Amino acid sequence: MTLLRAMSAWWALSSARRAERGSATPMILAACLVVIVLGCAGSLAVSAAVASSRAQVAADLSAVAGAGAMVAALEEGRPRVGSEGACGAAAAVAQHNGGALTGCEIDRAVNLTVEVTVIPTIGASWSPGPGRAVARARAGPQPASGAHDRHGPGAAVAGRETGAE
Repeated sequence: MTLLRAMSAWWALSSARRAERGSATPMILAACLVVIVLGCAGSLAVSAAVASSRAQVAADLSAVAGAGAMVAALEEGRPRVGSEGACGAAAAVAQHNGGALTGCEIDRAVNLTVEVTVIPTIGASWSPGPGRAVARARAGPQPASGAHDRHGPGAAVAGRETGAE
């Protein structure tokens, strides 16, 4: 009788082990899926951060290039360069830096404000967000109201503002 009990206990233990066989496979597949999803989300986040940085650099350089075109026109004796000259220079610099000039404005104080849009290199077509980074920058002469103490007289000032749309 003991032999029969021992054999039945062995058989029950052996069949329990067989029921658990292969249960690690779904767990490993689920873990791999989680790693893949997190990797894709991370690459989209990095791509958006890089696009935002590229947009800001392109906007800053475009504003300075447009302001430089206005200064060059003044030095040549032309009273004021048209928006096509300053904005054309800004657009060329924005395009050279991987962006597109989406806004350009010259105010009465000869300040040039530009807006540049950059599309991320990864996930722009299938990401759930708007898929573009927008940055604004301003360049122009230093205000006359005592602000030249820090930068020196006649120094140009560049302002910036970023955002994602």
